[in-house]
Amino acid sequence: SKAVSFHEAVAALIEEAKGILWHQRLNHANRRKFSDAHKHVDGIPSLKHPYDCQGCPVCFETKPKRTSTGNGKITQDIHSVGTGLSADWGFVVQKSKNKTRLRQLEGENGEQAFLIVADHFSGMLYGMAAGSKAPPLLWLNRLLTELTPRNEKGKYVTMDQGGEMAKNGEVRKLMGRHKYAIRPTAPGASHQNAPAERPIQTFGNAMRAMLHGADLKMKYWTYAFYHFLRIHNLTPRAGQTQSPYEKVTGKRPNLKNLRTFGCRVWVRPPGRRSTRRENHTIKGIFLGYTVTMSQIYYLDNATTRVKTTIHATFDEGMNDLDKPTPNARILHQALGRPMPKGEQEQRAPSELNVIVQDSPFLVLKDVTVPVICDCDNLDLILKDCEQRERGYLSDVEKGSSSASGIRNWRRTLVGAYIVQVNDTAVYT
Repeated sequence: SKAVSFHEAVAALIEEAKGILWHQRLNHANRRKFSDAHKHVDGIPSLKHPYDCQGCPVCFETKPKRTSTGNGKITQDIHSVGTGLSADWGFVVQKSKNKTRLRQLEGENGEQAFLIVADHFSGMLYGMAAGSKAPPLLWLNRLLTELTPRNEKGKYVTMDQGGEMAKNGEVRKLMGRHKYAIRPTAPGASHQNAPAERPIQTFGNAMRAMLHGADLKMKYWTYAFYHFLRIHNLTPRAGQTQSPYEKVTGKRPNLKNLRTFGCRVWVRPPGRRSTRRENHTIKGIFLGYTVTMSQIYYLDNATTRVKTTIHATFDEGMNDLDKPTPNARILHQALGRPMPKGEQEQRAPSELNVIVQDSPFLVLKDVTVPVICDCDNLDLILKDCEQRERGYLSDVEKGSSSASGIRNWRRTLVGAYIVQVNDTAVYT
């Protein structure tokens, strides 16, 4: 089969091509992330020429560089798992007010954001994708129950002062039951929550590279998120000898079954084949692992549904495609293979039009509106947004002085969330 022929070719790859393959398998990680990973993680070979983001076309296009704002390290001494935590939200948004295009960025099940909880002792990241910013209390309760060390004093969790986090009454009650003190960050001081804030950028770059390299639609970003989260926890950070997983469990991780996200997978379906001459396989796209790395998620090309299986053969070279994905193109070039005729132009990352940030608002504006009015609410009609748990400007009383005062701003202000009044921040 084509899948077998590719694996035979991989076995004979030059060292540089092996570095390319493992760079893609590890979700386009940089050189220092996996150059020494074989010393601490089983299943990763020793590479003489580890491939770096600086030479990867996919990384060039999907990982824009910007100045670092902190290393995310914790200066306080933490002696056990679960004593110190950080929590923060990341939002998948696009630079457009077009609601149709916004819906295109939702996950397959309507996910719009993800929550990251970082453990300060081990560096382990816990995360979940969610359809709204409403606190996932059940998930948080299970996580805190698992992490909370017995008879440990001084437990704390760092989070921002948003209505979905430190200012949320249900979240405060939950933290109180588990005896965690909440340490809210100061306004505009996101570096105080660096262990959870910094990974948001890392996750955004990784998901963008993974989806572009596999030429997948953005609605599959949740599978990229969970796949990257798993590999991120199973590999040591730069300069460390243990992965977060090993620090928590004491077990050495094994990635011998790791394959490239978005590669071709041939699945043996359940049941018997109708005749011996009929092919008994399903063609699909690999979307990561389930609870264990022996069972996978895959996209069935025929039905466009995401399914699970344990019977699969991988073809990371996508040899059956006349128009290979960006990942497959790089591998084919390393093998010295000619490009197929009429190869389609790959979708530019700019067309994905996606950023991941820590704010649910597309645009933040500081607007001063001169209004003369005797009413306390300035004749503004305010309503509550149940999804964001914030107040927003619904309309202005017709015929009022406010209506004439903000006439020029009405079209852009109606529907806007209120985040600050004078020098007072508004959270709920």
